[in-house]
Amino acid sequence: MLTAIHVPAMIRELKDLSGCDPYTNTSAIREPVTSPEGEAKEVTFYTTAFTCRELVLLFGEAGFQVEDAYGCIAGRFSRKPLEPDDMEIMILARRP
Repeated sequence: MLTAIHVPAMIRELKDLSGCDPYTNTSAIREPVTSPEGEAKEVTFYTTAFTCRELVLLFGEAGFQVEDAYGCIAGRFSRKPLEPDDMEIMILARRP
């Protein structure tokens, strides 16, 4: 099982698309973080989103057989059909 960010959800969630590369569906967002020692700095977080088709192709190239794909939200996994509003895609695959 693998979960990945769903492209339509990423586009919908990003208010400023200037941080999103349309060729790779990767967003780069700078945010402040604080280490456990109290050191504060700004870091860049990269998030890449995928379409279901891309994931099925990648799994196939890696030698896996995709059994199904579902729409989900982290922590609330279920076997519901993938819809454009789903934040994540859950792929169930096995190696034949």
